[in-house]
Amino acid sequence: MSESPIKGSYFYPNTSDDPDRTDVLRNKFGIETHSELRIEEYRATAFRMAEIAEGDGPTGLFDRCI
Repeated sequence: MSESPIKGSYFYPNTSDDPDRTDVLRNKFGIETHSELRIEEYRATAFRMAEIAEGDGPTGLFDRCI
């Protein structure tokens, strides 16, 4: 089996033996290590949680079926 990335793969190619760089999901930040991605995901989540707490969240009726 070849090591070339499969077209449409959800993961960045595994180009090193570093476990921090293997099977990292593609992301909008372009980060290719688990440790860096974890930090950025927590930062983005905290920012969005603060926005929602300030009333800048989704609006509408989400608790009933139409």
